[in-house]
Amino acid sequence: MSFLRANREYILLSLFFTLVINSFVIYFFIKYGEPIYFHYDEIIWVKQVGFCGGEFAFYEQKWGLIVPLLCLLYPLKLFVDPYYFSILRVFLIFIDCLLLLKLLDIIFGSRSASLFVFFFHFSNIFSVARFFVSNLDETSTIANIYGNSLRIFNPSLFQIFFLLFCLFFVRFLNKEHSGLILKNEGRKDKNKLKVLSGIFLGLLFYSTVYWWQYAYLSVFLVFVIAILLRKEWSDILYILILSLLIGFPVLSFNYFQIDLLGDSLNRAMMLVKSERILPDIPSEFIFLLVISVFSFIFFGNFSLKYFFVILSVFSGFILFFQTFVTGIHTQIVDHVTVQFKLFSKIAIGLTIDKIAGKFRYISKIISLFMFLVFLINWGIFFYLLKDFSPNKKFNSIIDWVKQNSQENSVITMEDEYGFFPILDVFPTASELMISVATGRYVLHNNINYFSDLSDNDVFERFLVRAKLLGYTWNELKSYVEDISKRTSVVWTGWSSLWVSRAYFGLPQNFNIMEYKDIQSALGDLLDLMEKMYSDEFYMSYLMKKFKIDIVVRKKPRSESESYLRELGKIEEFFVFKVEK
Repeated sequence: MSFLRANREYILLSLFFTLVINSFVIYFFIKYGEPIYFHYDEIIWVKQVGFCGGEFAFYEQKWGLIVPLLCLLYPLKLFVDPYYFSILRVFLIFIDCLLLLKLLDIIFGSRSASLFVFFFHFSNIFSVARFFVSNLDETSTIANIYGNSLRIFNPSLFQIFFLLFCLFFVRFLNKEHSGLILKNEGRKDKNKLKVLSGIFLGLLFYSTVYWWQYAYLSVFLVFVIAILLRKEWSDILYILILSLLIGFPVLSFNYFQIDLLGDSLNRAMMLVKSERILPDIPSEFIFLLVISVFSFIFFGNFSLKYFFVILSVFSGFILFFQTFVTGIHTQIVDHVTVQFKLFSKIAIGLTIDKIAGKFRYISKIISLFMFLVFLINWGIFFYLLKDFSPNKKFNSIIDWVKQNSQENSVITMEDEYGFFPILDVFPTASELMISVATGRYVLHNNINYFSDLSDNDVFERFLVRAKLLGYTWNELKSYVEDISKRTSVVWTGWSSLWVSRAYFGLPQNFNIMEYKDIQSALGDLLDLMEKMYSDEFYMSYLMKKFKIDIVVRKKPRSESESYLRELGKIEEFFVFKVEK
């Protein structure tokens, strides 16, 4: 109760902001009784929550790089159907808002500066500007997904642990120069903050690699500055070492999986060599960096606390060059967006904080302006999505599968349902939605990249799925060519290779790395694929191997498909039983 009384204002503010940010989520759920997922990665992570230390359903993968922090949500399955896990974003964003307000309160001396940064962080001001001067495209809209907290796990869940680390570390840096350390009580408080900083930095190792890379690099840079200033460097070294000790088990686990995962690391492009070209850093990021540096210099306070702020901005910018330096593709630019934007906006807020000390009314006007931008940002987001409605065909399929199949059934089905309102780069994410909603195993070809399946395993799954869906060779060829042109997931020369391997793998003894890119390999690959697809003995072998029970597709059964027996129709979809 004392916590609630002490933080009543923060709690009320966080609740209001959470309702604004989640307005469409709440509206959609009230209107349709359905959860809404904004991004295909979300449903992949929901699917992984069901793993947490066991084995996935057969044929998907026996093991996987499961982020341990996801296992915190595992007990929720006892109370909440995983299909509705997206509703968790409301609670998670509330915690994010509350922790961010507490963090900003420690960094800034004025409330107006804190609120300015808060509104700035949760607003895509560049997309708002584009909305009024040009047509707002899908890429601009999805910036609300990557740049804010709408994705359930990454960033919403992982950001909680990141903010807890920042909260304790900034408080620790405050104590270093407050004079309280001269008293025994102050020393105890400082040591407590030092330990908590190390613990939460260590826990970030258990989330995705991008979070701990960013935070650890920021603290290391502060450690270097502390050595140069000869101020408390030993305590910061203690935090770095403690975090490494806490993170060591997961680092060891990931190292162990390098041999276990084999081909899948290449499918995920984590070990695929990239051309050493300078990264294509968005102009928005460069603008934020430049303004951050000028703001820090203008602010004029060079204590370790404020060095942590500006060095955290540089951490993101340094990591942008990771692929260029290592020559290994890492998708880093997309995945440190939240951290980089947060600290660059905190750095810009330093100027607002200084203005607030001299011109209080001006700072309040600036904060009010950013609050209006915040409301406009989420108003535009709501406006663009308000007409989206659940796919009734999708829901009909879910109902039929629940009522007419066994719990251990293996199903394959059409992959495009138009379920995701913003961006559906991987159509088969909709199949995962059906798997989560029904509790059945759906043989999809969008592999969770980290698995012990070989490229040939993925290839065989792809072929047998296509055969059961009734694809002619020309239709399958067009499908493969379409997938191989997709470059919207990873913006590098090899992006289509990554997308293609995630979909259809590679046949045995076909070394795609001998080719310049997927397009140059496509002719030979299709020739080999055609021979295998037309081999009736081989395709019969695959059907027996994968033991698929039910097929849901738009095509009626042809005379040559004696292995299919029609069970009924779900709107325009035919349902077949695969005869063993």
